[in-house]
Amino acid sequence: MDKTFALVISAIDPINGAGFTLDISLLGAMGIKAMGVPTAILPQSTSGVAYIKELEKSTLMDSLQLIFSTVTPVGMKVSIMGNLMDEIPDICSQINGPRVLDPIISPGGLRILDEKKLNKLREIIPLFDFITPNIPEAREILGVKEMSPERMCEELFRTFHTNVYLKGGHSSSKIDLFCSEAGLLKIPPTKIFPYEVHGTGCFLSSALLGFLINGDPPEQAILNAKKLLVRGYETAIELGGPKRVFSPPEKIYSFERE
Repeated sequence: MDKTFALVISAIDPINGAGFTLDISLLGAMGIKAMGVPTAILPQSTSGVAYIKELEKSTLMDSLQLIFSTVTPVGMKVSIMGNLMDEIPDICSQINGPRVLDPIISPGGLRILDEKKLNKLREIIPLFDFITPNIPEAREILGVKEMSPERMCEELFRTFHTNVYLKGGHSSSKIDLFCSEAGLLKIPPTKIFPYEVHGTGCFLSSALLGFLINGDPPEQAILNAKKLLVRGYETAIELGGPKRVFSPPEKIYSFERE
């Protein structure tokens, strides 16, 4: 089977600023055929999320069974799991390649994981090769209020034994951190933009998966994903509201890999 099939499990953002449709289109622009199931709909604008409507588990499982009867994905990106949370261990076992988890807890300011689901998330994390939390998500996962980003990144790696890309957008320095068996790598921003862009976490985690599937080693995949994200920032468009959104893939994703 073609090596470029990937599985996406995430929610739909109707304005296509983040979530399932962005994941699918970005991977497609990277030459990867992405399939998947949207777990929920999050009506929202660039100002935030109004509410979440999770799709029925039976419909999601039927869709997944059809996918797995057709192809064997060689990579997977997961964010909002909805009613598939309990099924993630079995799904992970059917993926013959890199698995990336963007552990979303409060999209657009709307909390979607209670304490029970947060504990389940902690159980699931070791099944993935990469997790890409932001700083507030890292605090929630570790159950801490105050801890330096560097220590949180290292603690996540030690606790869950998976590569950690800690996004620094909530810090004053904007420095991202990557922790693996090789140690801690600091990735300072090449440019700080005067505006925010909706969906950066979805973009980064999907780009990371794309580069891993395309053969980049972990550290290089991280650096290339960050480089691609900067290109996305440069061409983001305004829809009104406090944030911009990423423009169509053909305007963004052609660049020289390092």
